[in-house]
Order: sequence, then C-alpha cells, then structure tokens
Amino acid sequence: MAKTPADFEPQLVSVRDMRRLLGIGNTKAYELISAGEVRSFCVGRARRVTLASVKDFIERQLAEVQPQPRRRGRPRKVAAQSQHHTTAG
Repeated sequence: MAKTPADFEPQLVSVRDMRRLLGIGNTKAYELISAGEVRSFCVGRARRVTLASVKDFIERQLAEVQPQPRRRGRPRKVAAQSQHHTTAG
C-alpha cells in the first residue's frame, strides 16, 4: 500500500518553518544554524534544515531545564514591618 501525502512527514524544513516550529525570530534561527545547534544545507539558494536536528535541539533544551517545584495557590504577600512612632505628648 502506497503512502499518501497525509502519512508523509518531511525530512527537511525551511528556515521559516523552523522559526515557526520553535517560535523564534530570524536572527535567532540563523544563530542556531551558525552555532551548529541545528543541521542545515543549501539546495540551490534555499537553505533547508533537517527536522531531526530541530527535534534534537528541542530535546536538548528540555533536558537542560530543571524542574521547578509546583506551588499551589496565590503567592504569599510578605508582611511589611510597620514602624510605630511614639511621640511624647
């Protein structure tokens, strides 16, 4: 049985699509490419990024995040110490 286009997952994405996937801007996208954080190459004048390297980048970012303890409810207000001035009178 032949795969239909709906079953097909692309191996390459454009820089624009990578930006959309990661929610980043153009400058940050090219910084990631220059730093080797994601793998890319040119096809003619068009730069393509491997989807696998984008997924790997996401996994590396998630691995670096330290889980924060979950806090319930509203944050407590810090009670301000009121200074009582006594006047002789």
